[in-house]
Amino acid sequence: LLKTELEALKADNERLSAAAGVKPLAGRGVRWARVMERDPQNWYRSIMIDAGEEQGLRLNAPVVGIEGSTLGVVGRITEVNPRTSKVLLLSDELSAMAAYIPAHGWEGLVQGQGTPYLRMNYLPVDAKFAVGDEVHTSPTSASFPPGLPVGRISRVFDRDPFLAFQAVEVERLVRTSKLKEVLVLVPVTEAVPAPPPEPAPAPKKGGAK
Repeated sequence: LLKTELEALKADNERLSAAAGVKPLAGRGVRWARVMERDPQNWYRSIMIDAGEEQGLRLNAPVVGIEGSTLGVVGRITEVNPRTSKVLLLSDELSAMAAYIPAHGWEGLVQGQGTPYLRMNYLPVDAKFAVGDEVHTSPTSASFPPGLPVGRISRVFDRDPFLAFQAVEVERLVRTSKLKEVLVLVPVTEAVPAPPPEPAPAPKKGGAK
């Protein structure tokens, strides 16, 4: 039992040490939260975390996770309570976000399928890409900062002659089933304090002659 506890603590330390190297994005702070609940019937839809309004979390705040030393988008907050929040996962069928393929610059829409894999639609018919190409959040995304890793292309679907776009399958970089902690990106709203006023010069001793 002691050996198992030590191994678990070592794994936690390694994971958190890797996460400590994550730098906050411009204009956003980072809030740690632990995954406290997963619904077996909605495994690919949502998770509950142990942070809420009291920790500064807000609706639609982006949520990222770390698997080993790999950072990846997990989802966004859709319900906020005083000390807990609900995270809608990228894999949920109702989840969608703008994303692009940095290696080629093509942009599309990443959508959940209720499975471990995502689908990226609306890629141009003349776009060229390959299995293994990375997918990141797009600068046109309404909820997510640009440039966050999402996953890698794992399959290129056969072209549908009735559709005016191509689609690919995306494997997520961070598997939700492996998550124990997440990082929530929150806006930095605290004003920068003004510097204290300089002290007035001390009066000179002695009167005028």
